[in-house]
Amino acid sequence: MLYTQEVLRIPKAIAVLISFVGVFTSMRLPLIIILAFISISAAFEFFVYYTDPNEIKALDQAYFDNLYDCGVTELILGGFSVSSTGEVRNTFDDEDQLRMARKAADNHTARVSFMVTSVPFIDNIGAYATFMKSVNSVLEKYSLDGVNFDWEFPSSHAEWVKYRDLLSLTKSFVGRKGKSAYVTVAVGGAYSLYKDIDLCGPIDMCLWMGYDNHNDPKGQSNIPWVKRMVNQWVSRDLSPKAFGLGVPLYGENRNGTQMRYSQLVANGADPKVSRTVTLHASR
Repeated sequence: MLYTQEVLRIPKAIAVLISFVGVFTSMRLPLIIILAFISISAAFEFFVYYTDPNEIKALDQAYFDNLYDCGVTELILGGFSVSSTGEVRNTFDDEDQLRMARKAADNHTARVSFMVTSVPFIDNIGAYATFMKSVNSVLEKYSLDGVNFDWEFPSSHAEWVKYRDLLSLTKSFVGRKGKSAYVTVAVGGAYSLYKDIDLCGPIDMCLWMGYDNHNDPKGQSNIPWVKRMVNQWVSRDLSPKAFGLGVPLYGENRNGTQMRYSQLVANGADPKVSRTVTLHASR
């Protein structure tokens, strides 16, 4: 039996969101059918990413509520940049969607955070304090719960150690309303490294990024693929409690073509309506 079935089960309606990111062929959503046979549990942390602020400009309050209805535990927003001296800057033209996301998260006892995609100051230890102060300001200004680190990737073992230290310091010294920030990091398959430097130990969760069909012979990678990754994670003696699923709302279709979330929505992949559409398992 897969360890996934024992410890990490897929939450209600997760299929709606996973189907956005790599299972579209002629408007068919076969992956959702698989999930009809998977037990429902609140134990599995499920994170979704909007990497481009332009993707959410036209979304309304009901949309964000529907997003969390799909089983999302945390929405992670792009649209923030970090300078070489550690300052975090918002690149949103319109902040209404940030407020809508916050309200929806509160309605569902869920979280909303922002994403850091680079750490240009990693070798400047003196900038760490500036960064943490700036993150604190962002959390306070936009009522966010935490920060996700999605840097691809440190270039050396020494940089990985500094990266881990920055994550740990952020967890220790950043927060809002007396509560420490929820700190996560996107990871790949370097399990031995993560274990060696204890990357996941000081923070809340490491997020396995499942979002495309690359090299999957079945053309629908996410559920079987995530199960395999969880099993590999556990086989390396990494804590299953530190494992979450991160799904950016874009990916590759079966032909290897990159698709943005807005394209998927245009093709009918919208959580507002997808619970009522007729699904077809044929290919």
